[in-house]
Amino acid sequence: MSKTKLFIVTTYFTPTVSVASGRMLAFAKYLNKSYFDVIVITLGNSKKKECVQGVGMVEYIENNLLIKAANFDKKTNYFLHKLKVLWNVFLRNVGHNHLGDWQKKACNFLENELLQNPDSIVITSFSPDSPHVIAILLKEKKIPFYWVADFRDEMSNNPFLASNQLRNRYIKIESKIKRYADVTSTVSKPLSENCEKLFTKTCLEIRNGFDFNQNIERIKNPLFTINFVGTFYGKIKPDVFFKALINVLPHIDNLKINLFGRCSNILVPKALKDIVVFQGVVDSATSYAAMQEADVLLLILNKNKNYKGVYSTKIFEYLGSGRHVLACIDKTDVANTLLVSCNAGYIADCDDVLDIQNAILTCYNDWKNDTMLDLNYDAISKLHRHYEVNKLNDFLISKLKTR
Repeated sequence: MSKTKLFIVTTYFTPTVSVASGRMLAFAKYLNKSYFDVIVITLGNSKKKECVQGVGMVEYIENNLLIKAANFDKKTNYFLHKLKVLWNVFLRNVGHNHLGDWQKKACNFLENELLQNPDSIVITSFSPDSPHVIAILLKEKKIPFYWVADFRDEMSNNPFLASNQLRNRYIKIESKIKRYADVTSTVSKPLSENCEKLFTKTCLEIRNGFDFNQNIERIKNPLFTINFVGTFYGKIKPDVFFKALINVLPHIDNLKINLFGRCSNILVPKALKDIVVFQGVVDSATSYAAMQEADVLLLILNKNKNYKGVYSTKIFEYLGSGRHVLACIDKTDVANTLLVSCNAGYIADCDDVLDIQNAILTCYNDWKNDTMLDLNYDAISKLHRHYEVNKLNDFLISKLKTR
């Protein structure tokens, strides 16, 4: 049986470590290689093809524009972080396509490949919008291929967009996705339902997940240790959690909180200076070790009544590590449902100081008395990424059989 060429077009891919690269890496790893010859087209410093183990061929294409968006690294302090954010917002507001050079070269490369392989499948990743725009440009040239448009977030319906100019740009792109895409995919049921309304296409719910071998051996630290592993950004901040924590400190004998990741954009109250420790940005192995070494893992997600369907990829890694989660979240959204199904969460409303106080104390007392929740390991094991990518496998293979 001859294989079908399947191209994944994304600006984020290994060796970059991010939510976006993790999702596309999982697609590339777990798509069925008996049916698909996977080729990834992505942003990188090399113009040479590389064979990535478990993935297939990866074409790294450079972006040689002078004016680019700012990157963030572990050395970025609070004020420099703010300046970089403002610079990136400015570029979006003036309509500057900082990926314009990459978009043009990636589009040309994919066009040549599709002309040689007219029955191919193309999966494009949003955000940014350049991968989707590439597919649209090729569809407008009447080049035949089966298009899967994947969304980690919504486009014009996203309430956190920086400007109306960007929203209007997305509306124009969405109208063309509706015209040309064969199917869409996204990360949760609410977002999937929104995609089906917007694009009048089938939308596959392909959730994110963890992508490591589980080691669920339990430990108990001498100090009650809460670890946060991730990034604070936008309105996702620990301010309300810190306020609740200060209030319960007289009832906790010993406590340590470690913040791993890009957390330099937050300010820790003086009352917590001796308790909260910034550990900086770490690699994947250290990140996983930080989860394993915690008694409880901290999850903070803000709420928006008009925007549902937000899990945060971190929740899957937290659960995969076999640790309990102290979750300050929207109790009406999907993260709450997931934590309850895994019996893993000490859950509080992210805006309710008293609710968070109660969750902290319940969690602490259960830890102290060795009476923590019995995790649903069967449900947790099914959160591995390959289970979700298998949904995409099954759908695409069924389409191949009807050609």
